[in-house]
Amino acid sequence: MFTKYIVPAALCATNLVEASSRHRHMHKRDYIATEVEIVTDYVTVTVYEGEEGAATAAAADKSFYAASRPSTTSIVVPEASTSASVVVAPSVVAEPAASSPTTLATSVVVAPSSVQTEAAAVPTTYAPNPVTTTEAATSSTSTAAATTSVSSGGSGSTSGKRGLAYNSASLVSSILSVGSSKFDWCYDWGFNSGGLTADITYIPMLWGPTHYTSAWDTAAEKAISDNVGALFSFNECDNAGQANLAAADAANYHQQYLNPYKGRISIGAPSITSSASAGQGLDWLSAFMTACSGNCAVDFINLHWYGPGGQEGATEFLAFLDKAHEQFSLPVWVTEFAATSGDETEFMTYALEQLDTNSAYNYVQKYSYFYTDTLFSGTTLTSLGQTYATA
Repeated sequence: MFTKYIVPAALCATNLVEASSRHRHMHKRDYIATEVEIVTDYVTVTVYEGEEGAATAAAADKSFYAASRPSTTSIVVPEASTSASVVVAPSVVAEPAASSPTTLATSVVVAPSSVQTEAAAVPTTYAPNPVTTTEAATSSTSTAAATTSVSSGGSGSTSGKRGLAYNSASLVSSILSVGSSKFDWCYDWGFNSGGLTADITYIPMLWGPTHYTSAWDTAAEKAISDNVGALFSFNECDNAGQANLAAADAANYHQQYLNPYKGRISIGAPSITSSASAGQGLDWLSAFMTACSGNCAVDFINLHWYGPGGQEGATEFLAFLDKAHEQFSLPVWVTEFAATSGDETEFMTYALEQLDTNSAYNYVQKYSYFYTDTLFSGTTLTSLGQTYATA
């Protein structure tokens, strides 16, 4: 069972939030919601003689904190089930008590500082059962990144960038029936496509080294022969509940499992969160690149982002992409992003417009919103889904 705890990317430094268990990629469908939020506010009040009453009223007024405090979205977490029905996360915004118990056997990782962080788990959809792996090679003959172009695939979108992150192949077919011209590619955090039949490019991913089997090599070779154009490395090594690897270990495993395809297909760096905490996000990616010493086959960086909605949140999201691109001077794929509070439609509309039409974001080669299930109510597209399928 996998879960993931997301802390939005733009929290005030005075607030520490442990929030929204947002489930990833399981095709089994029984859902249980679990959330924990801890917020600490500090108020300093100066009292002069004769003004005690006014000071008490001022101390009680926390409208500023209430306005700046991020809302949390109730997220659902699936438990294992044999049901094939599609269940959609509710859109109700909830303010859970800090002591709310969870019915899942999971642990909440407390952020080390007031800076936002991400921790907990993301599952693969159709990844093979973990197998024991031997010590990864510590050196590689690889000396440069491949320059293989990425196939657009499918029917093609107006920008050639938009994709679908899915855990149910049937939903891919459903959304393509509405906006086939908008989508070029898809992935499911695994490498066997999960029964995908839609006419769209499928990108294989090796979620983590423990998920490696010889089937990965078969999938990678097929991707090359099918001119898919890209392979994804490990998922969120900087997140304690995901691939969860030290940068040096990830560099060794990347060379072992991804480098054999160098020069034949474009290869992404391991995906990272948008956390600004030490050892996570861009800081982890920098350590990974250093550990590689130029020996890892990396043609683009793979970013995830979660944060506030509305145009303001979208602007923050785009600023994160700019920062990553400036730091690493590599093309960018955004394989997970979403607004976790505020106006999601306004966020999506502005973000898509900028990514698709603003030449300042030409360095963003591909993007996919998180994820198809959140765009449907049952088998019907929500208004947010309609925006993603047609904007």
